[in-house]
Amino acid sequence: MNTFSSKLEYQREKYNLTKEDLADKLDISRQTLYNYLGGRNPNWELLQNIQKVFPNLSMDYWINDSISQYDDFIKYENKISEVKESIDEYSEAKKFSIINNKLDTILKIITNSK
Repeated sequence: MNTFSSKLEYQREKYNLTKEDLADKLDISRQTLYNYLGGRNPNWELLQNIQKVFPNLSMDYWINDSISQYDDFIKYENKISEVKESIDEYSEAKKFSIINNKLDTILKIITNSK
């Protein structure tokens, strides 16, 4: 599989698009999409349509066949996911700590008032 097809498949999955949905959005047949996913190089018209479907990605992203840049992009996205998970875990631990402190305070008040 070439880099373009890998990127297209990756973005399709990232945005939870079925192959049929992506073909419709790109204004191409499903068979044509399968050809691109199978390794066919994109033409200019397809690249323009891709820009409309994925406007946050530059044309360079799609036409640059540098595997290392693609790998770096994937690593960067994976690292972002790890950081977000760490933040979520920290937030949960912090919430738990605050709740425990409040419960301890309430328990002390109740115990001392008797």
